[in-house]
Amino acid sequence: MKTKPIINSYQDLLDYEKSIALKVDLELSSFKNEFQLLKEDLNPTTLAFKSVSKLMSNDKSAGIVNNFVGDSVNFLLKKVLLRNSGLLTRIAVPLLAKAPITNMLTNLLKNNAPGWINNLTNKITQKTKQEK
Repeated sequence: MKTKPIINSYQDLLDYEKSIALKVDLELSSFKNEFQLLKEDLNPTTLAFKSVSKLMSNDKSAGIVNNFVGDSVNFLLKKVLLRNSGLLTRIAVPLLAKAPITNMLTNLLKNNAPGWINNLTNKITQKTKQEK
């Protein structure tokens, strides 16, 4: 059980109020530190959830790239990888695998395309300069 503070004067009241304010500040800073540690501990989990959400969400802003990648993945799965498999496998596997693979490749192309384009143009310009 907590004991009640003995307050006999106004100065005792002010001192008690200061001690409570210090305790609150100490607890608040302790809470902030614990919360920061918790955020740091959960950072890998957050990154994993973001990666999974990128795989499962369709990016509508990359229309042509998304269509091209989707059709390419569909062709590779149905006509190349699963050409000798059974009917059920030829139907089920592309349905399950097309969306995550397409989303992953679309995000990869969308994020890294400027670098690839710059590398390609640099190589082309280097070859044309060497030929002259």
